[in-house]
Amino acid sequence: MKTLIPFLLLLPFICFGQSPQGVNYQAVAYDSDGFELSNKEVGVRISIVEGSAFGTPQLVEEHDVLTTEQGLFSLIIGQGALLGGEVESLLDISWGSNTYFLKIELDTEN
Repeated sequence: MKTLIPFLLLLPFICFGQSPQGVNYQAVAYDSDGFELSNKEVGVRISIVEGSAFGTPQLVEEHDVLTTEQGLFSLIIGQGALLGGEVESLLDISWGSNTYFLKIELDTEN
């Protein structure tokens, strides 16, 4: 009976596990002089690129974020405004078939 209880506690996690709907991403935004962009609204374009750093974009999305006093911002990759690419969501990417790269672009003028 003692071995059955731990298994039953894990059963919901085993049966209902699923792929994530997004990936947390956090960074600090700097200007061209190397100073943090404090309390500023910036645009961030995220691209997941297949094969090489210059390969085919699989997912391209945009986020509008507000930086902290230290220039820090957070977002969830996969939950931005879709701009293009070969797929429509993170779930549609065939992760095991190739190498993928993350391309981050920052629009400081938004």
